[in-house]
Amino acid sequence: MYPGLRHTESLQRGTGFVSKTQRYHLVPVGFAVFTVIFLVVGAGGPLRILYPTVSVLAGLLLFTKNKPAYVGFVIWMWLLSAFVRRLVDQQAGFQEPSPILLAPYLVTAISGLAVVTRLRSFGLARNIPFVLSLSAILYGTAVGITKFSLIQMLPAIINWLVPVLFAFLLVESHHQYAEIRHSITMSFLYGTMLMGAYAVYQFFIFPPWKCTALGSAVCINASRLADVDPDLVTNGN
Repeated sequence: MYPGLRHTESLQRGTGFVSKTQRYHLVPVGFAVFTVIFLVVGAGGPLRILYPTVSVLAGLLLFTKNKPAYVGFVIWMWLLSAFVRRLVDQQAGFQEPSPILLAPYLVTAISGLAVVTRLRSFGLARNIPFVLSLSAILYGTAVGITKFSLIQMLPAIINWLVPVLFAFLLVESHHQYAEIRHSITMSFLYGTMLMGAYAVYQFFIFPPWKCTALGSAVCINASRLADVDPDLVTNGN
């Protein structure tokens, strides 16, 4: 079962079939399998477009059917998308900006649908911080557009807007607090363990996909990440 997602219903007795609610927990697993298959066969190029596209479709499905599963999916997208980008760049060449890094933003931005469907709740005291935040972002955009083009401002708008939309969804889903809390806790628990293990691995063994991101000169005398000369780093992080 996908870590970070709670078993909200057990298997139906006497049938052996997974319940309807649990089926949505398999959506992130299916997305992960989809991504791994493309990477294994070396299809990094097409994955640059398919990864954000399919992730948005998966996010829309989870958002409409299972909010706790959607929240867990959002967290895992932020944790793993940068790593997927490195693997794709190794296969298809370094690209900046990368469409893959847009995927977490797009999936998180789906939470903005809650603003549209729950406009009446903006009058409640608990949502005053969101009214103020969205008003500030709108004001900043109006001022900025007098000096910069909308295309130039778009990255900043997304960076400011997406977290507010996601936080609004969490507040408005308070009736599912227990399930969402469990999803967040388990996602960060397993995600931190996974990323920590990867950090230890790359400290002792220099991953080949890092060469694409940091520059080929880095890889000449580096057998582990600890040997990397910061002065040789040309791009990436």
